[in-house]
Amino acid sequence: MTAATASHRWSIIRVAAIASAVVVIAAAFMTWVKAEVLIITLSVNGMDRDGPYTAALAAAIIVAILASVYTSLSSRHAFTAVAACGALIALIGFLTWIDVEGAVDVDGTELESSPFVSVSPQAGLVMTTVGGIVAAALGLAGVRLEAAAEPPG
Repeated sequence: MTAATASHRWSIIRVAAIASAVVVIAAAFMTWVKAEVLIITLSVNGMDRDGPYTAALAAAIIVAILASVYTSLSSRHAFTAVAACGALIALIGFLTWIDVEGAVDVDGTELESSPFVSVSPQAGLVMTTVGGIVAAALGLAGVRLEAAAEPPG
């Protein structure tokens, strides 16, 4: 592979997809949900919830992009995998966001039933959800770009 071909394979979409995957992996280790009960503050990290799944899906995005650059994997297939993994990451983020009170479930006791509980999503959950949406959009853009680049036939 020549240098011109290698640089052509590293498109902006590929680099941005890897960057969004790195953001999702970092967000898996951050705080997703914070609950305040009177004077006690509880925080739930991504790894306490679905962070391992989102990190694994983000790693799959990176592997798919690298495989399309350095192996004979079709770019269209790689971008389809990026779109699917990104959509799953966004879905996990949305589902956690919808049940943000359930994310703070400690030892089977539901904290949201207490009248003095304030539960709020934190930066890790926001970054996970947005990173998944961005990855899905980039994957779809890559599929469309590859479809437009194919010669009719």
